[in-house]
Amino acid sequence: MRSTVIISAVLSLSLLGCPPIGGVDKDDTAPPEGDTDTDTDTDTDADGDTDTDTDTDADTDTDGDLTDLTFTIEGEYAGTAMELTWFNAGDEVFEVGDTIGTASVDDATVTMSVPDPAPEDMFVLDDSVPEMTGALYMPALHVDDDADGEHDSDEIYVGAGPTWVAFLQGVTPEYEHIGFVDGWNAIIVDLGGGGGPPEVGSIDDIPVEASLWPQEDITIGGTFGGPIVPTEMGYALTSYMWFHTQTLDHTVDETVPVGDDASWSVTIEGPPAEDHFFAVEWYQEEIALELGIAYQDDDGSGAFSLADDHLGYPCYDGDYVMMLYLPGFTTLDYAISMQMQGLHAGWVPMAGIDAPEPSFLDETQVQSLELSHDCDPF
Repeated sequence: MRSTVIISAVLSLSLLGCPPIGGVDKDDTAPPEGDTDTDTDTDTDADGDTDTDTDTDADTDTDGDLTDLTFTIEGEYAGTAMELTWFNAGDEVFEVGDTIGTASVDDATVTMSVPDPAPEDMFVLDDSVPEMTGALYMPALHVDDDADGEHDSDEIYVGAGPTWVAFLQGVTPEYEHIGFVDGWNAIIVDLGGGGGPPEVGSIDDIPVEASLWPQEDITIGGTFGGPIVPTEMGYALTSYMWFHTQTLDHTVDETVPVGDDASWSVTIEGPPAEDHFFAVEWYQEEIALELGIAYQDDDGSGAFSLADDHLGYPCYDGDYVMMLYLPGFTTLDYAISMQMQGLHAGWVPMAGIDAPEPSFLDETQVQSLELSHDCDPF
């Protein structure tokens, strides 16, 4: 498989020029904490020696004031926790830093109290305005299996954004005109590529879309495009790896009725079998890729085999449609990238694997497939 299956994330903020990976100069030296120890010993004895002991420890460690940020979760949130994590948007990937706040989720509205960023987390956001610095944070939602409020390495992310949170200092009149202020800001990210300036939202209502939940079940369908429409057909969803070994079970293999209007429909329930998964360079875990084929059971085996007549393949707009299955996203950088591409985990219908950029089909498009030889993948 080619790395172009997952499209590189592209930001469309015209004013907030985020530096590429490695462009942040983060000083690892912590600032002094302001601890003052003053010991003056003066003891007074009867013999006339004067020693007076006065010990004064003035420890002034101050975390600073906390600011309340309120998030509104759109979608399913049961069994999840929220986090706010430093990140830096590069040209193709994301650098992820420390988490500044966490909160268990019991309601669609979550309030989190956060401190100001550490000085080493601040950087110049716009090269043309070097006097303004800031830190970017991603609000994210993850499954909290152990209910400890913290993200563990095996817990999947089910939401990341789309509104970012930024702490700014030295806001210039140009940015003040947009609505930015010194301190905490909510940035509404333009993922549509409109090229306009970023919008400023309210830190009292920061949307977080829980749109990355794995889609375990999916129904595909459409019409039969052949010259002769059968009353029924076999439909197999078979592993990409099956064509190399022919020993794997099919994810779907059933008889499907074809309507008088040439309509058909197939429901895929649950993930593929474990032996359907294989490693690729562009994804953090093994993925599965399933190929759909409408067939006529010529050999009478009751199942798809290469000896059967291929009646057609699922096509969308002339492109062959494959069924990609992605396990849940356990790292925030992948979750951010998938959120920006409008993808989720689980079943992902994908058209045009040979195109420069494949298309990921939505719920409406996946119901408008045509079974045809026009997109023969073989």
